Amino acid sequence: MKCPKCGEEMEPGFMMVEGYSANAKWYGKEEERLILGGELIYHGKMWDMDWIESLRCRNCNAVTLFLPRLKAKAVKEKVKTRPPI
Repeated sequence: MKCPKCGEEMEPGFMMVEGYSANAKWYGKEEERLILGGELIYHGKMWDMDWIESLRCRNCNAVTLFLPRLKAKAVKEKVKTRPPI
């Protein structure tokens, strides 16, 4: 696949997600970047690591991620386990 940013060929690989929550969130605007904000786009296991299929351009360092679909249960569990403010 060609890089959408620079047009060079992208190489397949994996992005690692790890840590306390192993979750990934999407923030559409800079002003939305709050700890409790964002849209959950990947739900991993607590204190574990997961591998996400990806493509990377070595020329400009752009990355394309192929995230699995979230299950409704994962989103509900995340809301329940959110720490108090």
